[in-house]
Amino acid sequence: MKDRILRFLEQKNVSATKFADTIGITRSSMSHIVSGRNKPSMDMVQKILQHYPEVNPDWLILGQGDMFRQKKVPQEPNLFSNIIETDSLSVNYNEKTNVHPTDVISEITKRHEEEQPKTSSQRKIERVVVFFSDKTYEEIH
Repeated sequence: MKDRILRFLEQKNVSATKFADTIGITRSSMSHIVSGRNKPSMDMVQKILQHYPEVNPDWLILGQGDMFRQKKVPQEPNLFSNIIETDSLSVNYNEKTNVHPTDVISEITKRHEEEQPKTSSQRKIERVVVFFSDKTYEEIH
């Protein structure tokens, strides 16, 4: 598992110390794992999966499958019938509307900027997740 964690860190281009800080373990614990002195605990595995939900648990724990979870690719990625919300903003699209998620982000961002006071502490949209009617999703950062 140590080698898989190191591969993941390399893939994400993150240092072992930054990784330890991110998932909430001590830097010394991470150093012991990287050196092979200790094996990762179940607590550490859980923290990795909580902070990096894209990691495939089968790959991390068992070494089986791909490093990242596979997203089911929608049959028709431009058709969706969900309500997309951010705070009190929402955009409704019915099932027959052809719309791309980036168009939704543009609309939400525009409305968000119009409704928020222009201050230095203004919150910015970090990511939007679009859920499609076929139970797939697309995440845009």
